[in-house]
Amino acid sequence: LEALAAGDPDAVASLLGRGDGLTPVGDDVVAGWLVAARGAGRQRDAVADAVRRSAHRTTALSATLLLEAVEGGCIPEFRSLLLALATGRDVPAAVDRLLAVGHTSGAGMVLGTTLGLRS
Repeated sequence: LEALAAGDPDAVASLLGRGDGLTPVGDDVVAGWLVAARGAGRQRDAVADAVRRSAHRTTALSATLLLEAVEGGCIPEFRSLLLALATGRDVPAAVDRLLAVGHTSGAGMVLGTTLGLRS
């Protein structure tokens, strides 16, 4: 996680496909990082390239979501959190809505967002 927070592309190999479900939690963390880092204007090309090269290592659904995250795409609940963070309004409610997504997906995205917004 520390490596991902630092933008180290080697973190992708450690996280992709880790966890249960249609979107393993490791993938959700990476997706959250990609979108949050993009929103924060952080350099993320190396991590995005690693995701493109490794997306085949996870489920088809998760690979699709990861490749969307590379382009800045995300689910509506995640977008709501980013907007709440940008405006400083309704952040706790937005976090709760994202945490309610999936068994661990929302929590993974929240963690990825936290890592992606570190400077």
